[in-house]
Amino acid sequence: MEGENAQVLIVDDQELNRTLFETLLREDGYRTRSVASGQAALKAVEADLPDLILLDLVMPGMGGIDVIQSLKAQEKSRAIPIVVRRGRRISSPSRWTDPSFAHGFATS
Repeated sequence: MEGENAQVLIVDDQELNRTLFETLLREDGYRTRSVASGQAALKAVEADLPDLILLDLVMPGMGGIDVIQSLKAQEKSRAIPIVVRRGRRISSPSRWTDPSFAHGFATS
């Protein structure tokens, strides 16, 4: 995925995190969209498929795991690469890097 035309959907309930990732990705030439909830992520994907989703796992309401399960259940969005992130260390990282679930993980 090259930065020039690739679009990344950033999903995080923390505005500071969304702003940080948008800034970093845009500096590398990626187009970004960001949303603050799992429900908003599903609507954003339905409106315009991103090339990659950067997804916070822990959010109020619909969390990241629910978002992934919903996206993987739909043919239209099943193949979108998802990188999950969490503010703390992730236990059992092999689950998060299983391509049938997510394509990678990051902690901050």
